[in-house]
Amino acid sequence: MNVVDVLSNEWIKFPTTNHELMEAKRIWPSMYKFPTAIGVIDCTHIGILKPSRHGDEYINRKRKPTLNVQATCDAREMFTSVAVSWPGSVHDSRIWRNPQTGSQLINKANALLRDDGYGIEPCLMTPFRNPTPGSTITGNQQDSSSQTQQDGFSLQQLLQQREEENRQEVERLTAEIRALKLQLLQFTNGK
Repeated sequence: MNVVDVLSNEWIKFPTTNHELMEAKRIWPSMYKFPTAIGVIDCTHIGILKPSRHGDEYINRKRKPTLNVQATCDAREMFTSVAVSWPGSVHDSRIWRNPQTGSQLINKANALLRDDGYGIEPCLMTPFRNPTPGSTITGNQQDSSSQTQQDGFSLQQLLQQREEENRQEVERLTAEIRALKLQLLQFTNGK
């Protein structure tokens, strides 16, 4: 396990310097159209045998013993942080409040995309769950007063469409994080 600890500190790094944060913010808009995003965040439950000491703390809401693992990922789908020390009974928002990841984003114009398991904070964005199916921005042949109304409506539709696309991307990345965590777990159990 020492090798995994050492290598994970080299490979899994959350952006902390201004340069790293600016680079992360540069990539997200070009790939996913989220201007202040620097990553995605989610938790997943990894099944374990119930520990003999404090075992009830590991029972999750589905009544199974688990670890609740929180991970963040960047636009390149690389892990930027992983917190694996939380029992299954701990809610996602509690895990968020404790690691260094959260403190890196407070009072900065950066955001992580997240699901609704987290509280409302300026540095966490939740995509719309059920936006109106997208439509395109239409032509500009009306007079200025009707054009202003149309632009406002079209912009709202465009934002909803992009939110839906980004929500789907967050879900896809979350599934990949889960698969990678499973591979890591299998790797560490096999060694």
